[in-house]
Amino acid sequence: MKILPPGIRDLLHEPLGPVYSEKDVLAKLKHRHGLLVSVGDTISYVLLVNKVEPEIFFYDLKNLRRPVSPQVKELLEKHAKRLLVVKNPAGGITGELEAAVAKVLKNKRGRVFVDGEEDLATLVVLALAPVGTVVLYGQPEKGVVLLTVDEEWKLRAKDLLEAMEVVE
Repeated sequence: MKILPPGIRDLLHEPLGPVYSEKDVLAKLKHRHGLLVSVGDTISYVLLVNKVEPEIFFYDLKNLRRPVSPQVKELLEKHAKRLLVVKNPAGGITGELEAAVAKVLKNKRGRVFVDGEEDLATLVVLALAPVGTVVLYGQPEKGVVLLTVDEEWKLRAKDLLEAMEVVE
């Protein structure tokens, strides 16, 4: 397992890219190409309720570490076909999570329920996803970060993953 050292933890509190409103993200997605990956319950719910189905999404049935509403839970679970379930603690990345990311990206479809916290799946997705993949994640109290994977993002994510501390 890898855990975030304090310096990287502070860095990741800031958005990795531009932050948009949900409305602006939905408008931008009308012109997208490639895979759509959402990391987090709220953004996955927003997409699904607006009839935009991500090929891949990660969720933990929590928002800001509190249980999501029954309405959000029902919709996410309704769309949880091809479901993988993994354990992953807050502030860490398990081999189980990395394997699940690799599997859903290889299949170009899938849902991953994370028993624990899914936030850092974003880094693994950025490192492993094909160029052109659109990755969305929520930035608490600010909006939605939209990133399009390119070689620069892949290298940056790999560097961040390599800087994490490996623990048993």
